[in-house]
Amino acid sequence: SKNLMNKRIYISLICTILLFITLIIFLLQKNFSLSEDRIFEITEGSSVVSIVKQLQSQNIINYSLPYIILLKVESNLFGNLDFKSGEYLILKNDNLLTLKHKFQKHDVYLRKITFIEGNTTAEFLRAIDKSPYLSGNISLTPKEGYLFPDTYYFEKNTARDDLIKIMQNKTTSLLNDFSHKYQTNISLKSKEEVLIMASIIEKETGKNSERSQISGVFY
Repeated sequence: SKNLMNKRIYISLICTILLFITLIIFLLQKNFSLSEDRIFEITEGSSVVSIVKQLQSQNIINYSLPYIILLKVESNLFGNLDFKSGEYLILKNDNLLTLKHKFQKHDVYLRKITFIEGNTTAEFLRAIDKSPYLSGNISLTPKEGYLFPDTYYFEKNTARDDLIKIMQNKTTSLLNDFSHKYQTNISLKSKEEVLIMASIIEKETGKNSERSQISGVFY
């Protein structure tokens, strides 16, 4: 009878382990089934428990405890989980496995800001200053024409000065790439003159087809 009891205990233990493994697989692969994509933010210093509870409070998951237990077990078996701070896009059919991958790989959601050609540096700086997704004060004073108009993608809380530096670097890089074109043109002797000419042409027309015609009038 002792052997029979041991056998029953052994079978019960095996069944419990199999049930637990089945539960893990189910929770990992179960889609959240959201009505729409959502942006979820992890703040600096958040623990795994607080992140899971936040997911529940925002109705992304229904129950927090099973996920907390699952992640705690994984953490004990394979080391601490490093969920990085930032904004993340949770797709309607994401699951814990895909979400955990985003959190660990820092696959963050990128905000964007668009600068239109023909606007002044002061207008660009006002747009940067007003963006709620950038951080810090503007301490740089870029020259007129040195902020390249384009669409820029950035992580939330990127420093405003850092974005300005990216815009300046893009302008400088493009000017260097095309330096051979204006060095042989006697009417344009410096990068500043190229920027001024580009600004004049842009204010005259917004159409690519007309730019070469207008530029021919000046040089």
